[in-house]
Amino acid sequence: MPTRLEPDLRQAFKAIMSNRKKAGGRPGVTLQQVREASERLARSGYRVSIVNIRYELGTGSYSTLQRHLRTLELEDAETLQKVLSRTGKERS
Repeated sequence: MPTRLEPDLRQAFKAIMSNRKKAGGRPGVTLQQVREASERLARSGYRVSIVNIRYELGTGSYSTLQRHLRTLELEDAETLQKVLSRTGKERS
């Protein structure tokens, strides 16, 4: 059966728990870090892959790296589409 905390202990426990909530986890790998790592890999002639990006960064979960890499691929596709649509309009 759980014991009841004394008032002083209860306040101390609440203070500790509130600080834990504010601290959060590790910040994680950012999209910008993945972008820079993929550009370095491409410039060096290496394949841009999740494994190579993780090796380049030295950290990051595969799921986070996959999500960021997918975002970069979508951004590149949108940029390419805009360039192609502008090129097509100019030639008409």
